[in-house]
Amino acid sequence: MSYVKKILLRSIIVLMGLCAALVVVIVVGVLVSRQFRSTPAFSDPSGNVVPGSIATFEDIKLGDYQQTLLIRGRNSKNPILLSLHGGPGMTELPLVRHFNAALEEGFTVVLWEQRGAGNSYSPFLDKKTLTIEQLLSDAHQLIQYLTERFQQRKVVLVGHSFGSFLGLELARRYSELLSAYVGIGQAVYFPEGEKLSMKFVRQEALLSQNAEALRELGKIGEYPSQKPGSMDDVFTERKWLAKFGGVLYGKDGLGSLFAVERPSEFTLFDFVPFALGSCSSLKVLWPQALRARDFRVTAAKLEVPVYFVTGRHDYNVPFELARDYFDRLDAPRKQWIWFESSAHMPNFEEPEKFNKFMLEQVLPTALAQ
Repeated sequence: MSYVKKILLRSIIVLMGLCAALVVVIVVGVLVSRQFRSTPAFSDPSGNVVPGSIATFEDIKLGDYQQTLLIRGRNSKNPILLSLHGGPGMTELPLVRHFNAALEEGFTVVLWEQRGAGNSYSPFLDKKTLTIEQLLSDAHQLIQYLTERFQQRKVVLVGHSFGSFLGLELARRYSELLSAYVGIGQAVYFPEGEKLSMKFVRQEALLSQNAEALRELGKIGEYPSQKPGSMDDVFTERKWLAKFGGVLYGKDGLGSLFAVERPSEFTLFDFVPFALGSCSSLKVLWPQALRARDFRVTAAKLEVPVYFVTGRHDYNVPFELARDYFDRLDAPRKQWIWFESSAHMPNFEEPEKFNKFMLEQVLPTALAQ
C-alpha cells in the first residue's frame, strides 16, 4: 500500500471514530437530559414555593405507550388547559413556555408531547401505532385522566395547526368533556388547504420573479399527492411558503422563533428528538391527514363554545378555508379573532394579544361551566 493510501485510510478511520464518538455524546446527552429534566417551581417574593401551585414533568402511559407531560399552573384548581401541538410531531413546548407563560396564571396548563414527538419520541416506536385514530384515543384518555386527577368536569382544549385537526375532531366526539375549544390556524380539509397553499406560493414566486423558486416549484406536478416521493414536494412547498411569509408574517423562515432565549425545560440536546420526531411523524401521519374528511361535512355542528384564532396572512393552513367553515358552523357560541400581524403562528407572533384573549375571554367561559 502506498504512503498516500495509508494516510487516506488513517484519515478515514479517524473521521469514522470522531463521528461515532459524536453520536455517542449526542445519545448520552439526550438520555441524561431526559433523566434530569425539570421545570422551575412557582415562588413568592421570599423564594418560597407558592402553596397549591404545580410545576412538574411527568410521564404517563397513553394507549400502552409512555408519553410526556409538562404541567404548570400557579393554582392547580384553575381550569385545565390542554395544548395540542402541530407538526405532525413538532412539539411546541419551548415556544409555549417562552411566549405563553402568562397563561399559567389563570390556567393549569398541560403541554402534551404526542407519541413520536419531543420527549415522547423513540426510535423504537412501532410506526403501525402512529395513526390519527391512536392520537385521538391517546388524547381522550389524557383528558379523562386530567379531569379525574384535578377533580374538574371539563378542560379547555387548544389545538394549533395539525393539533387543531385533532382538537376539532375531539370537540366533535367528546363535547361533554370540553368547556371551550380554541383552534389556532384551524385545519378544515387538508387536500383543499394544500391546493390553496401551493397557489399562494406559486403566485408569490411569479410576483417576485424568483428563478430558483419557479424552477423548483415547476418540477411539482399533482399537489398534494400520495405518490412515492411526494413528501419531497411537501418539503419544497413548505420551504418556499416560509420564504414568502406564509408561515411567519414578514419573516423569511422559522429561525426567529427558535432564536429567542430557550426555557430551562428545553436543552440543546432536546433539538435531536425534536428534529427526528418531526421528520418521522410527518412522513407517517401526513398521508393519513390527506385522507381525512372535510369538517364542513363531518362537524357542521358542535356542542361546545368555539374560538378561532387566525393569522391574517396564514397560508400554511389557509385562512380562507377556516373562514368558510366558521361561517357555516353551528355552535352555542363562536368567535373569530383576527391577528393582523401574524401568519400561521399567531400565538407566538403576537403573544401578548393571544395571552390577553385567552385570559379575558376564554377563561371566563371555562369558569362559568
